[in-house]
Amino acid sequence: MRLFLASIFIGISVLIPFKFYFLLFTLVIDLHAGWVFSTFFIRALVIIFFTIGLHLIFSHFKRTQKIKFIYTLLISLLPGFGISFIQPIYNVDYGLYSTEYKLDYEDFKMTTVELLEDEKNNHIIAFFTPDCGHCQTASYLIGVNEMAGQEINTYAIFNSDMESIQKFLGDNQGDDFFAHNIGDMDKYLYYSEFEFPSIYLLDGEGATLNHWTGDMFNYSALDYILDMEVSE
Repeated sequence: MRLFLASIFIGISVLIPFKFYFLLFTLVIDLHAGWVFSTFFIRALVIIFFTIGLHLIFSHFKRTQKIKFIYTLLISLLPGFGISFIQPIYNVDYGLYSTEYKLDYEDFKMTTVELLEDEKNNHIIAFFTPDCGHCQTASYLIGVNEMAGQEINTYAIFNSDMESIQKFLGDNQGDDFFAHNIGDMDKYLYYSEFEFPSIYLLDGEGATLNHWTGDMFNYSALDYILDMEVSE
């Protein structure tokens, strides 16, 4: 019976990394646990389940029955952490890697006409291209952030045809974004600084608070945005 239970706990520890994003989104959306905390919590679960399984195996055999749980935990740290790496950690997953770029807000408002006419709060201006993998990921994560309670508005900016834009937003949790197409490629590249995604966090006056490009838009950035409240 102990070996059977051990196999269940170890099996769960191996399964958790394959369900990493399901668990992450559940924790962030339903339990409001935060992105950074949730990612570490999920990896800790892997180690805990592996430790319980290994301790059950030890308790089954006479030679290892007396091994204390704390020692089993220490033994389990390396293999448990290794299992959690089935879903790898990247060196840009954590930390605010904001660039020095500032959006030319007044020029951008003139180009987009009435898009930001009534915007008086902190908001996100995100430049996406439909075929960009990092753009798709960033859009999806911002969409999840909105489901988790993000209060500030997101404006998705493209230089593409409407069919591609609508498909991009529909496939990547962007249905609630305010979408706009800039037909002038030079203007579009000027605002985006030639990098995609190019995501600006602005205050109500249009001043750039943070700017992220590519995979620098990470869990820490999502937590930072999620914690922002709409100004009165």
